[in-house]
Amino acid sequence: MKPQSKQSIRQSRNCWLFFAAHLLLFVVFAQAAAQTMLLSPELFDSNGSGQFRPHIFTGRFLEAFGKNSANSNTVQHWKGKFRWQGEEYAFSMVGTDPAHGSVTTTVPVILVPVRYVFADSSVLDPSTDISGGVTPLQSILNSPVFQDRDYFVGGVFVGHTQLADAMQRANFWNYVSSNAPDYHVRLDIPTVLPTQTVVVPAGAGDTFSSGGETFGIIDEDFVFHQNNPQLLQLINPDPRALVILFSHNVGLASGGLCCALGLHFSLESKVQGNSINNEITYIWSSYFAPGNPLTHATDIVPLSHEVAEWMNDPSNSNFVPPWVYPRNPFQDQINLEVEDPLVSGSVFNLLLNGQTYHVQDMAFLPWFTRTAPSTSVNGQYSFFNQLRGYSEPAPDSSDYSFTQIDVPGAISTRPRGINRYGQIVGNFTNTAMVRHGFLLSDGGFSTFDPPGAFSTTPTQINDAGQIVGFYRDSSPFSRGFVLSGGVFTPIDVPGSIGTFPGGINNHGDVVGGYVDILGVEHSFIWNSGHFNYISPPFLVNSELHGINDHGDLAGVYYANGSPDIFGFVETGSTFAAYSFPNQPLTFPWSVTNHGVIVGTFQDDFTFHAFVNGGSNFVRVDVPGAGFTQGLDIDDDQGRIVGYFFRSGTHGFMATPINKTLKK
Repeated sequence: MKPQSKQSIRQSRNCWLFFAAHLLLFVVFAQAAAQTMLLSPELFDSNGSGQFRPHIFTGRFLEAFGKNSANSNTVQHWKGKFRWQGEEYAFSMVGTDPAHGSVTTTVPVILVPVRYVFADSSVLDPSTDISGGVTPLQSILNSPVFQDRDYFVGGVFVGHTQLADAMQRANFWNYVSSNAPDYHVRLDIPTVLPTQTVVVPAGAGDTFSSGGETFGIIDEDFVFHQNNPQLLQLINPDPRALVILFSHNVGLASGGLCCALGLHFSLESKVQGNSINNEITYIWSSYFAPGNPLTHATDIVPLSHEVAEWMNDPSNSNFVPPWVYPRNPFQDQINLEVEDPLVSGSVFNLLLNGQTYHVQDMAFLPWFTRTAPSTSVNGQYSFFNQLRGYSEPAPDSSDYSFTQIDVPGAISTRPRGINRYGQIVGNFTNTAMVRHGFLLSDGGFSTFDPPGAFSTTPTQINDAGQIVGFYRDSSPFSRGFVLSGGVFTPIDVPGSIGTFPGGINNHGDVVGGYVDILGVEHSFIWNSGHFNYISPPFLVNSELHGINDHGDLAGVYYANGSPDIFGFVETGSTFAAYSFPNQPLTFPWSVTNHGVIVGTFQDDFTFHAFVNGGSNFVRVDVPGAGFTQGLDIDDDQGRIVGYFFRSGTHGFMATPINKTLKK
């Protein structure tokens, strides 16, 4: 029921409906009582009955930036360069320069099956699980990643070889067809090490079932910053080899966004008493059986994707002119990631020894260098000829200037709120995988946690410096708080199994969401210990995200068991659905006193921040980011805060350059 006085209402809640998209920031595990979900409000969600509502991005792959040191002992590689509009771009690739003739490079491969054990006792093991009558491990060993077959591109025979080598030969066909007919870059027969067991802490991952299969989701911070470095240290591989860490039915979540199915990475370590560093290049990849209900990136799609990209950018340091994804004009990138441009495209069948495997297309170097005509096979710009011309330049992002925000020593930083004085609040994850709150004020960071908290998520700050958010302590449920004048005041909806405040306005009105004992989520407004409960005339579940000083509201709603979430706004007691034009999902997070709304929308590939005043929607993306999430805007200068992924999760503040965007 709508409160009678707008002076007694005002604000919202964050929603992380299983991955940031489902940005239901206030989310809880129905089984929360038995689990210490340090990360649960942002990575995991249930509908109150323990059922996950995952939303999988088919074939989304994360890439990490690395170094390419001249003094590194690493995989064999060569260097090249090109120019675009007067600027020089350098790159390195595995193997030898094809311009120098026929040379065969064979790279040693160390293959490590990784067995993940979750807190609910679920085990996902690529060396023992059975998929299609064989283990995932045996399936990839028998696949075109390592085994030879014939390859024809547009009727041209490019070789009887491995998939990645065939792609490289087609890539550099101008040399292969003339002075380098026996040019090859091959993977050696893998050395398969004993299966490594990784115990996933309850706060870093969980499982769900779909279509009779079990799937695991793990926080990428745990995998990238803690577990993978430990595994590599234990293995102590030869840096001249490619290391593959291989899993089954596991996806990685970043900032609530799910799911990365593979990545390639490089780690550099100093050799004592030596000026030469060891740079280890490795791939983390998962395997999903054909016909699974979650992704079309099945069997070798993730691994072959990462092998091709590793071969073309082993140190993750190849930068190219910014380009736009062919099927997504809202998404751009600045890396030589050869399969990313086609990640949402068709999947192709490859037959080998009676088995059908699935692979993506790969963009050739001329697509990135904008060379016309293409020097690759048949003048094509991709292996399966899905690209009809070279890359389109990324649009100018000059409407905003971006400031990166990182808490010192943190492995990830997520700003969530900003007031008119530029004070910013949010959370960060430290090296112990614990989340704490932070306040950035006058250029200095301070950290805080409610008494007894082991995970803290501040969500907004008003002009008086009052901070709201939620936290986990020894109780089985998430709890809300207001921090004012150094004093924490709890906000717990009576009888709920989780309370998640999302925002606070200048009247001290707090809005958010709570989950009842039946697992249904509701919206609330709180002030000085008094609750008003809001029921938008939409579907059964709702949560508020934002409220301004006039009492206008913004939030989301969704149905039980549905992965679809929709935005709504309320002005003058009238509720209306709200969405970014022509996009499937929209999450309004904050509304200013001028009626400007900031939030996040999802297209077919990733998330973008937006700002909306009246009928004018403006997309706001951090240049080169894998995703950008906008969470709050100040009511004075129009500065937007949120976080993005680019070699880890970082915060940002976007300051408008165009004066019309300031309010």
